[in-house]
Amino acid sequence: ALTANHYRNLIQHALNLSTQHRVSWQTKAINSDQKSLDQSLVGNKLLEYYKQKKRIERNFKTAAEHSLVMKVGYVFAPWNTNLGEVSGLKPESFDRETGETTNPTADYQGDLQVINLTCIDVVYDPTSRSPEEWQWVLVRTFENRWDLIARYPELTDELLLVDTHSKASEPFMAISMTGYEMSKTDRVPVWHFFHK
Repeated sequence: ALTANHYRNLIQHALNLSTQHRVSWQTKAINSDQKSLDQSLVGNKLLEYYKQKKRIERNFKTAAEHSLVMKVGYVFAPWNTNLGEVSGLKPESFDRETGETTNPTADYQGDLQVINLTCIDVVYDPTSRSPEEWQWVLVRTFENRWDLIARYPELTDELLLVDTHSKASEPFMAISMTGYEMSKTDRVPVWHFFHK
């Protein structure tokens, strides 16, 4: 028997029609002084960099696809201090209480980390009629347990206890697409809380 996923085909057609034209970003200076105009030019070059080099448009297309399938899609772009070029070394430090010395680690310049989120990764007040009314929002991302332990050695015991066997600890899309057993992952949920 031959099966065809007509729903996926319809969604792909709608997605292609709505995303066939590239996003055209341009910063605009609110003030007319020379400093503001110069900053606007820098902003345009920065936007072009993220569009060309970081290929951020893919994230927008994925968010559009999520919105067609799940009613809403999100793009989360926090500043990650562990990305970017290495700017130097953090010196080794000595903990007087434990008597341990930490090795020097790389110090990065930082960069935007662009992540697509689904409706199960974003929690907000359901009585709000629009995002402008949100007083708070919780965002769930996933990070490697060992990267977190290296970044926050004081939380090692708590991070080692985080359960990754539960199917609730990974996005359902990753479960269905990869087929990996949850017991084999080192990715743990990290919650980010924002308040106005």
